[in-house]
Amino acid sequence: MINYYEILGVKKGCSQKAVKQAFRKKIKELHPDLSGGNNDTLVINEVLTAYKVLTDKYKRKEYDRIWQRTYDLPEFNYREFLKSREDDYVSQSKLVFYDLLNDYPDEAIELYEKLLAISAFKLEYHPEYADYMECIFLIAEEYMNRAKFREAYDLLREIYFNEQNRPFFKNYMVEIIDRMKQIALSKLEKAVPFEEYIEYLKELAGFNLSRKDYGQVYKKIAEIFLSIGERETARKYIEKGLSFNKSATGLKKLIDKLA
Repeated sequence: MINYYEILGVKKGCSQKAVKQAFRKKIKELHPDLSGGNNDTLVINEVLTAYKVLTDKYKRKEYDRIWQRTYDLPEFNYREFLKSREDDYVSQSKLVFYDLLNDYPDEAIELYEKLLAISAFKLEYHPEYADYMECIFLIAEEYMNRAKFREAYDLLREIYFNEQNRPFFKNYMVEIIDRMKQIALSKLEKAVPFEEYIEYLKELAGFNLSRKDYGQVYKKIAEIFLSIGERETARKYIEKGLSFNKSATGLKKLIDKLA
């Protein structure tokens, strides 16, 4: 019997989220367009089959019934082991990641914030780099679900800068940058003081965006300066926005307001 859990590198009983995260990681390792190699099609097909079975409620139930007869051995309780090592930052970092993957989001965020209060703790020092990057992405998602947009943005920002030095998400960075843009343009303004918000937007304008996105960011900056009466500063950012997207109607309307 083929062990689909072993193929994806997950434990039996793991959540759908854990299966999907493991599948994404495994495909990234195997896909020639992302890994730069020529990988065995049979191996990729095994990974795809494992994913299809373990993400289908009925197929997985039947598979687990057969699996139980083949691999039924006493299981080591990894979560309880990590929880017992309270003074070990490595174990606690791994516990945050484990809980995020296995539908304990509240416990994960509570532990993460508790660890952040410890000056000696740095999440990036402890898990493997791939786990660290996945972990902060999942924490950012949880913060977004909780409407904690500043915290979510700061973690996505951390991913962005890490990616410049040591690529991990690669093609998926397009989606991460899009999430940053969405938070910055529609959520962050009410979450941070005015001066900080302007700095967030200026920094975002220095990221690798599409020409259309540059236009949107500069438009937002121009709107803010226009709202506080700094017309010349607003004009400068309108011109910057138009240099990237000359057909942007929103920017043209701002010019009309300046007339």
